[in-house]
Amino acid sequence: MKAIKYVFILAASAFIFNSCTKNVAGPTGPTGPTGPQGATSSYNVIYDSVYPSPGPAGKNVWAVAPPPYSGFTFTMKNNAVTDPNGGLIEVYFSTSLNALSADWFQLPVASSMTTGDIMECDYELYQVQVIYINGSQPTGKLYFKVVIISNP
Repeated sequence: MKAIKYVFILAASAFIFNSCTKNVAGPTGPTGPTGPQGATSSYNVIYDSVYPSPGPAGKNVWAVAPPPYSGFTFTMKNNAVTDPNGGLIEVYFSTSLNALSADWFQLPVASSMTTGDIMECDYELYQVQVIYINGSQPTGKLYFKVVIISNP
């Protein structure tokens, strides 16, 4: 009786393993016409930097902010902000720019470089303005990343 059980288990195992290894292809479906080209990338990423004033010749520097602000401004002029009312615009800043940099801070941010400071942004057609509200401008070079996600 034991031999019959072993033969039955062996036959069932062989049947199961044999059925798992078969590659049976289904019928090929219709290919149909090629569809229209999908949307291309709907986002832009722009990097820029600013130096403390007075900075190197030809480089971006902080300027004294006009009223009602009491601080400093930096304006990034670019062609990527083509519709300031459509989509999403995110601005980040960092003190370093390298492939491993993980210290990007999204604006607005408070007490980022000194206690009580505020860094925020404003944007309009073809430009993004960063406002740093503090009694003195930042002392080192800062990097900015602007991510523009437009409506498809």
